[in-house]
Amino acid sequence: MRKSINSLLLGVVCFMFILVSCDKNKPYTLIIAPPQVHFAYAAKVLNYYVANSASDSFQINLGTTDLSDANRTINFAITSPTGAVLGTHYTITTPGSGNTVTIPAGKAISPITIHGVFAQYPTGRKDTLVITMTSPSSGMAIAKFADTIKVVMQKYCPVSIAAFTGNYTQSRDVDGTGPYGPYTANVVSVTSLTATTASMVIANFAAAWCAPFAVQNITVTIDWTDPGNFKVTFPSQILSNTNFYGYGALTVNSAAGSTFSSCDNTFTIKSTMTVSAGSFGGVTTTMVR
Repeated sequence: MRKSINSLLLGVVCFMFILVSCDKNKPYTLIIAPPQVHFAYAAKVLNYYVANSASDSFQINLGTTDLSDANRTINFAITSPTGAVLGTHYTITTPGSGNTVTIPAGKAISPITIHGVFAQYPTGRKDTLVITMTSPSSGMAIAKFADTIKVVMQKYCPVSIAAFTGNYTQSRDVDGTGPYGPYTANVVSVTSLTATTASMVIANFAAAWCAPFAVQNITVTIDWTDPGNFKVTFPSQILSNTNFYGYGALTVNSAAGSTFSSCDNTFTIKSTMTVSAGSFGGVTTTMVR
């Protein structure tokens, strides 16, 4: 019983302390943060795949944390550590001139729109644009957590697997001692597996490196699920069934880094060549029309 009474008395004392400590006449200060402007993305890096179209563009949205009954402006600057040049590799279509974005009254979002120049992006070229906000309208602050964004640009062509079939007359093989070729490799057939993968049969693959021994067809998988990382992979398989330099059958094995281009219809396939006694090392085969 004593324990219960002591607990009750302690609660009363605490309640009285709260009442005494709170002064209802003391004014409260309500702090309201100024409106902020920021890039409207959680990601810090965006990918822009430049298409072969005059109307192709990439939109980067700026946002504010509130609405206003007046237009507001934000200046921005663009730099490129990779050397992309405004007017050569890309243009700014919105805003139409200058480096000032206007967020209209009653709106919270406004874009910067970039057009990449397709002809300036050969296979393998990537550019980075660094866009930083500066000098917002009076009364607005720049949100430091999202004041800069990067845009990585590279060209992209839709994949048409039917376009891959046929002869590649400028094919070459390279290993540690030198190039072999040119020679003609041939894509015999391409069969769709999924919306972004296909199986491809290649005749005369690595024929210059294997000469004078005959080669047989191999089957590879091409994968364009990630538009920034086209891949070629394949299981280990027999490339030459002849007695390769006295070591028996020659096996070709997939190596990392094999890729292809849907713009140029070229393939760069990396492999290792092995026999039962060991490996001949890496070979890179480029298949070019």
